[in-house]
Amino acid sequence: MLDTTLLTAQEHKIIGSSIDEKYKQEPYKPLSVIDNKCSAEECDGLRKRIVQIYGLGAYWGKKSTVAVSIEPLVLNPSSADYGRTVRDPVLLDENAQEANIPRDKRDKFPYRRG
Repeated sequence: MLDTTLLTAQEHKIIGSSIDEKYKQEPYKPLSVIDNKCSAEECDGLRKRIVQIYGLGAYWGKKSTVAVSIEPLVLNPSSADYGRTVRDPVLLDENAQEANIPRDKRDKFPYRRG
């Protein structure tokens, strides 16, 4: 079973779950890191076991549930992005590789980075 505290606010929105307002201030950090339940390094190791989540396809112009990447965390303590995901999640194809989709059909999900 998926430990949802390993997910970020952004990932929670993608899978369709609701979250407490306090997590929306740091949408790219896992909830467990924000709550100091585990370090960014511990969380990153656990996230690597997950590999992908299933999210709402509407964010990528799809009608059904889709596979979405779980991105690694920035682990450089001197970085301002420490503990945050390295990039936004991406749509995955049937081989768990980044799907090639038209630019206008992707990145419509919450907290998308500019």
